[in-house]
Amino acid sequence: MDADQLREHAHKMVDFIADYYKNIEQFPVLSQVQPGYLRELLPDSAPSRPESLQDVLDDVQTKILPGVTHWQSPDYFAYFPSNSS
Repeated sequence: MDADQLREHAHKMVDFIADYYKNIEQFPVLSQVQPGYLRELLPDSAPSRPESLQDVLDDVQTKILPGVTHWQSPDYFAYFPSNSS
């Protein structure tokens, strides 16, 4: 990866994170999936060829985020404070 590719990928990551925090109120606060759900969505082994960053970000969006408790959501009211990321 050269410097220009690194810069492009870093900008995509920052945009992904910024969009997540911008839209965090749109996510349900608590996970909406059953424990172990991700095992069925992942392949049995690592890919033999690299995947694009966009494919990885799409997987995070569709496979990982549904299982996350969004502690930073303004709708999250729990005993433990979560005032920092």
